[in-house]
Amino acid sequence: MLLRTATAIAFVFTGLFAATSSEAALINTIIGNFDIAFDGATGELTDFNRPLGGNLNPAEARTFSSFEVEVGGSTAAMLMNPPDALFGDLLIGNLGSELSTGALVSNAGGTGNPTAFGFDFFTATGHKLQIGIADINYVLVTTPIASLNFFNWFAEGKVVGQSLPNGIEYAEDVLVSFTATEVMVINGQNGIRSLVASGAMTITGEMAIPEPTSLALVASTLLAGVTTRRRV
Repeated sequence: MLLRTATAIAFVFTGLFAATSSEAALINTIIGNFDIAFDGATGELTDFNRPLGGNLNPAEARTFSSFEVEVGGSTAAMLMNPPDALFGDLLIGNLGSELSTGALVSNAGGTGNPTAFGFDFFTATGHKLQIGIADINYVLVTTPIASLNFFNWFAEGKVVGQSLPNGIEYAEDVLVSFTATEVMVINGQNGIRSLVASGAMTITGEMAIPEPTSLALVASTLLAGVTTRRRV
């Protein structure tokens, strides 16, 4: 009996270890119709008209229309506003008095601290995703036609807190990107001193999986329990 039980535990553990050794599922979270703004007076890129943040406070955040989580290419969770109150809170500082145009600008702004407040998603019901951002990379292209301005940025991020629908969980490292569909700008002397944009934010990363050492500990504990009962 002991041998059969130990063999079964070893078989289960082997299967779990093989699962953790394979490539983790990719998670894409898409935040729809999120409004952001750059203010050259402060040098900050924030959610529109909400310069404060980092406190999971609706008064400091901007609402947006949809929150979709894809796992392995399939929709695993979807929240819509309404009926759900969805909040996004963004703050990237130290960008200077003007944004440069035309070429990719790398490692711009931020504090250099990868766990410093960068972007928070949260709901009134307790769902959240908190991401630290050290700096961003951006491209801003303007044209004489107001409806043909382009603004995109991306950054490496660190997940510092999360409670996503259906128990979905990111690993620590993610890529955060924003693609604007509407961009309004006010020109400065050498660049753009004010910007308002609406678009989609995407957060991409691997799904968190148990460490093999944790699984080994669980299997060892189970086996020890069986051995103890057998001796008694």
